Amino acid sequence: MVGDVKNGAGTIVGRLTMGWISKYLRKATVEIDRVSVSEAPLNNGAGEDWKSVFDAINWELNLDVSNANVVEPSGVSWSNAEMHQAMLARRDASNLDTEWRYHILAVRNIDVTPRGIMYDNGATDSNNVPREGVGISSHWIIPNTSDWGLVRNMRFGTAAAPYFRTAVHETGHALGLFHNTVDFGFMNTTDVIAAAGTPGTPFPLNIRWAFATDDQKRLRHYLDPFVRPGGTAFGTASMATPPITPTDTDAIIEVEELKLNVSPLLTAVPLGAPVRVNLKLVNSASGPLLAPPSLSMKAGSVRGTVIDPSGTQRTFSPLVLCVEDQALQTLEPGKSITNSLTLLRGGQGALFPAAGVYRIRVEVRWEVDGVEYRVTGETNVIVTATVDEAHAQAALKVISTPDTLLALVIGGDHLTDGIEAIQAALDNPVLRPHFAYIEAKRVAERFGKRKANLKAAAALITDETVMSPAEAKKASKLTKGENS
Repeated sequence: MVGDVKNGAGTIVGRLTMGWISKYLRKATVEIDRVSVSEAPLNNGAGEDWKSVFDAINWELNLDVSNANVVEPSGVSWSNAEMHQAMLARRDASNLDTEWRYHILAVRNIDVTPRGIMYDNGATDSNNVPREGVGISSHWIIPNTSDWGLVRNMRFGTAAAPYFRTAVHETGHALGLFHNTVDFGFMNTTDVIAAAGTPGTPFPLNIRWAFATDDQKRLRHYLDPFVRPGGTAFGTASMATPPITPTDTDAIIEVEELKLNVSPLLTAVPLGAPVRVNLKLVNSASGPLLAPPSLSMKAGSVRGTVIDPSGTQRTFSPLVLCVEDQALQTLEPGKSITNSLTLLRGGQGALFPAAGVYRIRVEVRWEVDGVEYRVTGETNVIVTATVDEAHAQAALKVISTPDTLLALVIGGDHLTDGIEAIQAALDNPVLRPHFAYIEAKRVAERFGKRKANLKAAAALITDETVMSPAEAKKASKLTKGENS
């Protein structure tokens, strides 16, 4: 189609030519790396593969089946840190402004979840790229119960249909999508779909090999930063935000009967220290209510904002996300669920970069049948000024090192900059109590050929060590060797 372009006075100022370029709206590459004994999730064994799935949403998808010999650093099961190191080392280089590349790493087992983990979805590390990819476990044994239909008691990697479905599901999270229970499509969870099987249509025959209609619209029409790797952090987009068209204005429902109590572990912390916050979600209604499965950041329901003394807002969201285990729980009247957050950095950098009074706003979101629900709470904390030059230098090291948060959350020995920043904090008497648990957690967990050092971990934790209730519980398990 061609035509003249005229200005307001009717004068021709140019010539417009519009032609067909492609049947695709977007294009991307999915790279699959694996250990030698893990299967690459290529198709469902019945005609659906990556190309057909993404053709249906008008994406041109290139599948790059890359490394098939990723070395297991310490045995069959991978820690978060080991997975993260392998992702950084093995993924192919890519200019994300010219190629959208998502990464899948197939391993035998993952320490903290049976089926999958999404890494680095908050973009707080030094490479500053959120939603790069996921890990998938090929050697999880499917439960030997009737719910699992035709694949019960099978090793996950040999059950082509659910294995491939989970890989697409987790890649959907990397594309910015949440769980979606409107149908048995990709963004519903494996557990839910399996439980819905019937004798006439057992799992996995009841899987719908497509994204839900509303998710198709999101993948086609969300602004690029909400979909592409290297754009916004996971959780920035939601079921209702941002609106794609003027008709997409369904509001998030505020659940007034659920009260989120937010309180700091310490009302004042020194500059450079992480801020620990306790959460308590209480059902104040007269009847039971559905609630998120957990208030852990890893569960994916919790995110928030820190407002500094000048009014500048900085967000925080999960860094590591368990993408499968998301079943809601029923919270009876008067009952509550609790957890704790340890806050240090977010997508915009250090959350507490200077002395002053900060406001911490925490938001819990979950979705039921395509409708998004939310409850919020907030608290204040005081960040005190440095007491001397040594404290100032240690605080600056922590605040200015992006990988400090990765070392805090993921651990491991490969994040040398983050470990050096934490060591600088440990060498300072003001900051040491606030970082002792963080270092204890790292040394108490194996990494590659280094064995867990429970004696060194126990020596770091003293009566002065600052720990949230969640961290104290974890420390008890670590010193007993339960996660080593």
